[in-house]
Amino acid sequence: MERFALLSHFPVRLALLCSLRELMLFLVGLEYLAGFLFFYFSHQLLRRYCPDAVALTWLLLGFCFIFLGKVFLWDTYAYFDAYALLFLLLAMKSRNPALVFFFLFLAFWTDERSIVASALVWLWHALRPDYSDQKPAFFQQAVLRPNKPQGAILLAVLSTLVLRWLLAHRYGLPSVAGFSQILTEAKFVLIEQRLIELIPFVTISSFESYWLYIVGALLALWERWGLMLFLLALGASLGVAFLVYDMTRSVMYAFPAIFIAVRILLHELPPAIFRRLTFWVSVAALLFPTYYLSHYMWPIFYPIGQVPLTAGGLLCP
Repeated sequence: MERFALLSHFPVRLALLCSLRELMLFLVGLEYLAGFLFFYFSHQLLRRYCPDAVALTWLLLGFCFIFLGKVFLWDTYAYFDAYALLFLLLAMKSRNPALVFFFLFLAFWTDERSIVASALVWLWHALRPDYSDQKPAFFQQAVLRPNKPQGAILLAVLSTLVLRWLLAHRYGLPSVAGFSQILTEAKFVLIEQRLIELIPFVTISSFESYWLYIVGALLALWERWGLMLFLLALGASLGVAFLVYDMTRSVMYAFPAIFIAVRILLHELPPAIFRRLTFWVSVAALLFPTYYLSHYMWPIFYPIGQVPLTAGGLLCP
């Protein structure tokens, strides 16, 4: 017991030995590491479907100038978001059910918003490996016949909810919020704090020009059930983002929608047109300021000052 007591105090003693500056440098280093891994594995994932190295370079370069890049490269307020996004990406990259379960389980326990975003990871694994049919369909019959990675996603969600319920009832630890609590917090955030005014702005500025990929993919989804699944999964992720104060960062959990859209458009568009599209989307992302709910920052990560947005608040650096 004495050894256990000594070990239990070890993290506290270690933290006391570190200065605040050293601790902050350590956390920033972790965030940059997550950013490097995110961009590396994004390249590894997308190059399977995009043989055009130039188009892929423009596509990934533009990530640096939307809020998704800011999470990894500048926004050190909550470094855990960077790792939750990284784990979601790794769950998309892997086809091994055990690894899909492992990475999603890590994402769920890093941030609960990943649970809702896992619906988009489910859709990613529902995409057909090829479109060689005479009448191509983008999605497999994911709902009726889930494949092994999708089964791992369901198991990860179910096991997380059950474990959180057990911790709440056995040890009194916080678990998933009840419906009444969610409504109370949503009323406080959206109505009392008047953040409902920011929803249109946050929606557009979150992915900025990268919404062109998502809109283009929605137009390409002529199959009704595939279109409805994409809209439902995307809408769920956005809906959860708008129930909390931290809207802009929460919208980033819907980033798998960009990857799904890009993969669909790679099939629909001729390579030359897709390359041109990635160039102009990246340029537009560079020129459009990277906004945040309470902060905003111009491209190249340079803060310039405060400007009023609505009667209810300011956007500040």
